[in-house]
Amino acid sequence: MAKRHKTDNRPTIAQIAQIAGVSVPTVSKVLNSRTDVALQTRERVERIIEEYGFVRNRAAPASRKGKTGLVDLILPRLDDEYFLPILDGVAQILREAGVRLVLTSINNRFEETVQCIDTAIYHATDGLLLVLPSEEAIEHLEKSNLPFVLIHNQGGLLSMVPSVRITSWEGGFVATSHLINLGHQRIAYIGKTSRARDAIERIAGYRAALDAAHLPVDPQLECAGDFNEVDGYTATKVLLALPEPPTAIFAATIARLRASTGCCTKRA
Repeated sequence: MAKRHKTDNRPTIAQIAQIAGVSVPTVSKVLNSRTDVALQTRERVERIIEEYGFVRNRAAPASRKGKTGLVDLILPRLDDEYFLPILDGVAQILREAGVRLVLTSINNRFEETVQCIDTAIYHATDGLLLVLPSEEAIEHLEKSNLPFVLIHNQGGLLSMVPSVRITSWEGGFVATSHLINLGHQRIAYIGKTSRARDAIERIAGYRAALDAAHLPVDPQLECAGDFNEVDGYTATKVLLALPEPPTAIFAATIARLRASTGCCTKRA
């Protein structure tokens, strides 16, 4: 016979997940009849739910009617200066609105984003803010019926998807034009190999500025680099070792240059 507990002693979804040896999002998927759970796992979770007399939380999406006063923010990481102003801005606006912020950092493990979304949905939230979303995450959010806003969307931007985007092309154009106006003609670019939309748009802005100034695009001055300091530093050393090094660098990645190099850096 199933172990029926008193209502106030019924297990939580986290306890069910621990007993079943699965994640909280997996239990949430089973409770919401999602199909992307292995049959064996689903049967084990359902058996434990029945055995322990789990009752769906009244705050779960299927039965939630009122506001929770919570908004979730999912960030890729917390040790990057780029994300901190976003966090500060969100926290300030929510504080002024009397809404509590629920912060999740996925530590650049983007495959965990969907799981974080499921957890936020199950534990009830008034809305979700997602920074640097993947295509999979966007599709998942659209199916959830949860209010959301994408911040710095790098995937395919659907016309009806609420998003806050950065002006990458304009940033690349303005940064390069600034260096041109300072008198530089050999201007290097770091970051061209990133597949992110903003990186593609930035280098396009860089090239457009050179073209507008009737300056040639030199492939030697376009260096590989992802959005991290190590790649920026490595690319800078390569550029400065050229027979004819650049006099200025537009770093779409992060590069720390010593003042003695004589280079001007700008991050856009």
